[in-house]
Amino acid sequence: MNERSQYVETLVHKCIDKYIEKRVAIVDKKEEGIQIDPKMENVINKMFERCYQDNQFNQAIGVALESRRIDKVREAIEKSKDIEDKLSYTFTIAQNIVQSNKQFRSEILRHLLLIYESKQGGGNFDYYKIVKCQFFLSIPEATAILLSRLIKSSADGDESNYLVAYQIAFDILDNESQSFTKKVMENLQAEDGDSE
Repeated sequence: MNERSQYVETLVHKCIDKYIEKRVAIVDKKEEGIQIDPKMENVINKMFERCYQDNQFNQAIGVALESRRIDKVREAIEKSKDIEDKLSYTFTIAQNIVQSNKQFRSEILRHLLLIYESKQGGGNFDYYKIVKCQFFLSIPEATAILLSRLIKSSADGDESNYLVAYQIAFDILDNESQSFTKKVMENLQAEDGDSE
């Protein structure tokens, strides 16, 4: 790397750091009057495009999360060749790193659920992580629907889904709150009653 390109890389990194600082101030701290220069925004958007071209999707997701750009998180996941891997990566970061802003973490999990739901049937997804998102977002009715769907698909010939449904049920029982577990059971019973 020559001196000029090293200098440009340093400037880009400083620009990214400043951009993240401003976005966090706007989104997390709700500070008013902060302006982001359109030229800075342009540099950041070019950085995302470069990450996509270089298959650096984890880096793009990381910068997008740090800068509170949920639109870019989703874009990076959907442009990657391995959507399930990127969903899993983003889920892990949301759980372990994005803890200071619960509202933003919930927004990430909502978007992950939307991507999971839009891609169902098009991949072998980690249903446990889907249920974890549903738990954190407090939507037990969606968990009941997922379990019911897995059981019904096993009756249609995909027997492995039956085992997945049982494993999820055991995980919910072992790891989630009693109130969430109870609501999942109530929704399953209600759905079971509706199908009779």
